[in-house]
Amino acid sequence: MNPFAKWSMEDAQKHNQRVAMKTHLKPLGVSIPRNQDEYAPKPKRVRQSSKPLMNGLETEYYRKLTGPPMGALYKTIPQGMRFRLGNGIWYCPDFVRIPLDNLPMQAIEVKGPHAFRGGFENLKVAANLYPEITWVLVWKDNGIWQEQIILA
Repeated sequence: MNPFAKWSMEDAQKHNQRVAMKTHLKPLGVSIPRNQDEYAPKPKRVRQSSKPLMNGLETEYYRKLTGPPMGALYKTIPQGMRFRLGNGIWYCPDFVRIPLDNLPMQAIEVKGPHAFRGGFENLKVAANLYPEITWVLVWKDNGIWQEQIILA
């Protein structure tokens, strides 16, 4: 036997209104005052990060890389490639430099002045897994850019 068969039409409407209130739906026959803003079209959600691609130090080094002497030899792409290091572990260097001549490809990681407390394990693993790429660690010391090639 259907438990709802004994309900009157009024009981069914009250039940529908209670269910609609619980599920945040507009119940039939009841007008709920709403803001006009709720009917305005919502902006589309973008799932990408809205943070800038490079920080200030990386931007400064990018200008150096794309300057006249070196800019003609390489195409420099900020965060252009991801390298798989293991199951679910990826490494994305700050810059990837693709040569325009017969030069080796470079992956560059830029670090700030207080970053030398460790944390270069992924860079070392990437250098070991991808020896055909030249891996470079860059930092600024007293206003002068220092570079170190990571050996595999």
